[in-house]
Amino acid sequence: AEDALHRVLREAPSMRAADDEGRDEMVDAVCTAAEDALWSCWHSSGDEEIEEVMSRGMAFMDKERFSEAVTTFSEMIAYDPLFAEGWNKRATAHYMAGNFDQSIADCFEVLKLKPRHFGCLSGLGMCYRSKGDEDQSLTWLRKSLEVHPGLAGPQKLVNSTVIQKRLTPLISMMMASDALKSGGCVSAPPAGLKCTWDVHQVRPEKEAKDVCIYFFRVTTRNEYDTPTPLKSLARFYVLSFADGKVFPFTRPTEGDSGFQLHPGEEYKFCWVLIVSSELRGAGGGVLLEDVSTAVDATATPANELTEVAASQYPRACFEPVLTPSEADVVSMEELERLGDGYFFTGQLDLRRAAGL
Repeated sequence: AEDALHRVLREAPSMRAADDEGRDEMVDAVCTAAEDALWSCWHSSGDEEIEEVMSRGMAFMDKERFSEAVTTFSEMIAYDPLFAEGWNKRATAHYMAGNFDQSIADCFEVLKLKPRHFGCLSGLGMCYRSKGDEDQSLTWLRKSLEVHPGLAGPQKLVNSTVIQKRLTPLISMMMASDALKSGGCVSAPPAGLKCTWDVHQVRPEKEAKDVCIYFFRVTTRNEYDTPTPLKSLARFYVLSFADGKVFPFTRPTEGDSGFQLHPGEEYKFCWVLIVSSELRGAGGGVLLEDVSTAVDATATPANELTEVAASQYPRACFEPVLTPSEADVVSMEELERLGDGYFFTGQLDLRRAAGL
């Protein structure tokens, strides 16, 4: 029964359809039912003694009496060391008490009995994250997603870690580059990925002091020769102002702002930026995931994770670095024409948020 439920968790997400909300809701319902059924299997011992001890331990957890919960779950382990959920519950109690090494040790006992226990796998990721070991955390969080791709929490943490690892060096390089002042390119995109953009200055409908409006259009194209579907994870921008300020920021591509490209496809989006001072230079880029690359995270040594990230998570700068203060000026009425064929992702006003 567990094999069939695990198969549902692995395969159902591939049935999603970007333009079919009803189908996505059905997939979510199926995955939730399979997940709940697996947890029921793991909690079921068929032994009244174990169930009574489990109930006492969970009561201590609810009251945040974690030391007593550890003691209680230890009784359950001593009674039946082959009951995996006893080890998992004690691992959770140790984690909540801040005993991360003990929690990790218990998690490995769980995996000896239930290698596909996604709760335990993600728990290992959280333990290593709490210990400050981002590489091991990423390893185990990704392993949990191999078993259960629909886990929202681990997916968000993996994306956050990958975004930080892959984009921080590129943003730093762009901030130090002369290209922000003179235009041009910061770094060449990987072969098979083309990212271009342009910008227009927008004339406000009414004259306003200290208001500068810019309209950006971006095109990302998958030109890989092999069947390499790419999914967006994040975009970043580095803005250079006339007063010398440089402002970098990153935006995860979630919900409507996300996209997936198969070879030969392109995604075009546009957005409006409002600031209070003249924008002299603008750089940016995108981080993508090669969804055809299935990496066994537990088989990948921690010191090789950077290389794994480089191949599975390609990044590219938008070309060229722009000089918005020299861009053509257009009226508000012209924006609709300029944005034809582009997905409008919204308006960003940095005047109050960042004092720009």
